[in-house]
Amino acid sequence: MQKTNQAQYEESGLSAYPDPVFVQYRQIPTLRQRYRADFLERVCCMNIPSLCRRLFVAAAFTVTGCALESSSPEPDGLTGSTFMSFEEFEATVYQEPATGVYIVNGDTALEDRKQLETFYEHSVRNGALIVNQWSGVDDRWSDTQKQNLTYCVSMNFGGNYNTVVSAMKVAAQAWQRAANIQFVYRSDQDFSCTAANANVVFDVSPTSAQPYLARAFFPNYSRANRNILIDSSSFGSLGSYTLAGILRHELGHTLGFRHEHTRPEAGVCFEDNNWRALTPYDSASVMHYPQCRGTNMGDLVLTQQDKDGAAALYGAPVSLPFDLYYTHSTNGTHYTTQLNPNGSLQSWVWAGGHGLGNAGWGVGDLFGTGRAVYYTHSTNGLHYATQLNSNGTLQNWSWAGGHGLGSAGWSLVDLFGTGRAIYYTHSTDGTHYATQLNSNGTLQNWGWAGGHGLGNAGWSVGDLFGTGHPVYYTHSTDGTHYATQLNADGSLRNWMWQGGHGVGNAGWTLVDLFGTGRAVYYTHSTDGTHYATQLNADGSLQNWMWRGGHGLGDAGWSVGDLFGTGRAVYYTHSTNGMHYATQLNANGSLQNWTWGGGHGLGNASWSLGDLFGTGRAIYYTHGTDGTHYATQFNPNGTLQNWTWSGGHGVADGGWTMLRAWSR
Repeated sequence: MQKTNQAQYEESGLSAYPDPVFVQYRQIPTLRQRYRADFLERVCCMNIPSLCRRLFVAAAFTVTGCALESSSPEPDGLTGSTFMSFEEFEATVYQEPATGVYIVNGDTALEDRKQLETFYEHSVRNGALIVNQWSGVDDRWSDTQKQNLTYCVSMNFGGNYNTVVSAMKVAAQAWQRAANIQFVYRSDQDFSCTAANANVVFDVSPTSAQPYLARAFFPNYSRANRNILIDSSSFGSLGSYTLAGILRHELGHTLGFRHEHTRPEAGVCFEDNNWRALTPYDSASVMHYPQCRGTNMGDLVLTQQDKDGAAALYGAPVSLPFDLYYTHSTNGTHYTTQLNPNGSLQSWVWAGGHGLGNAGWGVGDLFGTGRAVYYTHSTNGLHYATQLNSNGTLQNWSWAGGHGLGSAGWSLVDLFGTGRAIYYTHSTDGTHYATQLNSNGTLQNWGWAGGHGLGNAGWSVGDLFGTGHPVYYTHSTDGTHYATQLNADGSLRNWMWQGGHGVGNAGWTLVDLFGTGRAVYYTHSTDGTHYATQLNADGSLQNWMWRGGHGLGDAGWSVGDLFGTGRAVYYTHSTNGMHYATQLNANGSLQNWTWGGGHGLGNASWSLGDLFGTGRAIYYTHGTDGTHYATQFNPNGTLQNWTWSGGHGVADGGWTMLRAWSR
């Protein structure tokens, strides 16, 4: 993806800065001033942005988006010819010093000079740009390959390593929810994650001083050039864009998808005609540069047409995790209801499961299988679990000798970043405890002394540093924040930050507000003022405050990924079916939405859940009589309602949303 450098653009004296645009205008040797405006447009919008600045300045053109308009007569010496020899064209193309790869169309890699010559013959000499359909055949992964698109993330990202891991996960999930493909992260290959690593299909590696934010490859490339390179500038301020959004675009290329703006409907930024249409033209596509008359001015996300096109090429997605309605009785009877987008439902009942221990219950992925199981425990250190299977069977476990209940509460949490939920409890004096429950009936206990105790504003557990390793967090109303990382080797580490935000009068939580994979402290007030504090491992912090957001509806609030972008937004609603959301951006801006006509509040409460396995949090509410309701909110201001009758009601043990198996 091309990148923006506004300062360099303004230096050129141009009157209009494309907003947003992913272009860096780089100094290169000046070409002879003999190309007409149509060639300038083709170069600046489709070819290499490194040529654009010099040609604009030399020809005294202004730019609006990617459409060029002459602001003065043609400079002397323009002959009217648009012909460019291959040697002249090659001189304008950026070539990566480390790999020798040529970059065209902003972020498209050509492996060698032979490919560049082919590109020139089909795209430049004849007035178009890149090819992606080789010899008339779709450039796609085979049905076998598409299920095992393995990748590693280089440790050379240093302090940005965990940010990249998280962003790749979010981006990969977006495509996996759209089509029958599987990106498989091989973390065991990260220490040798280079272009020479044949144990993965591609590597994700760092680079710097490039004319792009990131670049990728097409499926038919050789292993040496199957890499996603992320420029260091991608970790700076990106406005409304996130690294996950950029990688959604780049992963689209790895699947064989072209820039959407090459289609004639865009009117600018034409590349070539060597493509096959999968859907109608989509100006908001994740594969469409916004500066090429694209209509998506927010983060780069898959549209419905993107998803339809991916499914058309690779097949519809299968085995997507989704949330079930779950309830249970104290006598060990368990119930679930699956709510389908076509208006149907399916219910299950299991008798003979575990009942309710005297210390509470929850659901969590205890065994690292991707399936949540029912969990309960007693104050004497007895722990119980029941796994509910879609074929109507269940499996029970009991463990004795685990930790009991500390004086400050408990939770199920992936304490060590292993993908397994572990029982965690703690005491007000700063002693922390954990018990890992294994499917073979064994358990392992930990105890840590000397951690932080309990601040007067409450506690939680979250991945504050984006490392994949959640930490214990607590805070005080005066804006002092504390964290303790508990390690599997029995050690711990403490942090304390002063000068952060205190507690707004409408509550607080830990949430990944910016889609970076890091949980930040968030709080808000009823007047629509929102606050966040990011706590850094080096002891520093960063505060944000946003005014003019939505306040608090009379039915409560939450945070969730309403639009499937990998970013959580603030959500609140009223009992009359009015729903509101506010997206808080790291640049200090915000965006508000209001939807009328959604479902109100059932008499059995509400939640946000991914009911359909789309990666989008949907508003859910229900009644005690087994009627279930859902409302999906779209960023264009529309919504969709569902109502299901005949599902399970509410049993005496409580209810939640349960991720128990896949569709």
